[in-house]
Amino acid sequence: MKEQLIILGFITGIIFCATYTNKSLTEGFNDRNRPQQNAVSDCPNLLVKKGNKLMLLNSRKAKIPGINPIFFDNLEDYVEFVKWQHSQDIKCPVLYFNEMQDAQGNTRYRMLNDPLDPQAGLPSYNQIMATEVPLYDSNMDHPPYNQNNYHGFDSTNQNLGRYTTLDKAFYTNDKSANAMDVNWGGDGYAEKMIKMGKFNKDFRKQDKFSEFKGVEIPPANNSAPRL
Repeated sequence: MKEQLIILGFITGIIFCATYTNKSLTEGFNDRNRPQQNAVSDCPNLLVKKGNKLMLLNSRKAKIPGINPIFFDNLEDYVEFVKWQHSQDIKCPVLYFNEMQDAQGNTRYRMLNDPLDPQAGLPSYNQIMATEVPLYDSNMDHPPYNQNNYHGFDSTNQNLGRYTTLDKAFYTNDKSANAMDVNWGGDGYAEKMIKMGKFNKDFRKQDKFSEFKGVEIPPANNSAPRL
């Protein structure tokens, strides 16, 4: 009798393993046999501007007047329709297309980012101006010796990509007499500024003797071009 029970249990186990599937043990809170209510194929996939109206179309479904497509007079009506969808737990992606003609004369749909701001696929943005930052230069701000000098050369590119006070003076002038500036006013303007004495402070004074008494300055080394 004991052997018969063992054989019967063994046969029952074989039958159970042969007929068991994962569908047989389904969690009670999930009904997989229930059809999906909000399938992707049920959602409209085109929101197209046709003339003065907006057309909401599901190209995967048959066209039924009044149901597919749905026409809206303006965006406010479409917003109300989306709110109604959300209230019914219908969450469909919103795509906005614009009807256009290609070079061959065929009707095409071009996707845009936002129906409120159709910028040909490019979102609008505000131009961001660079913030001016202070220029730390030991050649300028270490008195009593290092003061009122020209800015030092940034050999290590510490200010690369920063908008400093030196950049402000370099790029914001209307015209510049410096031929190396991007806003150079031309050779005529540069000659005019030289004659007006704008660069006189850059030349050494035409003195016969230097500030050290008894030291004479050779004329050849003291000559500066005058226009």
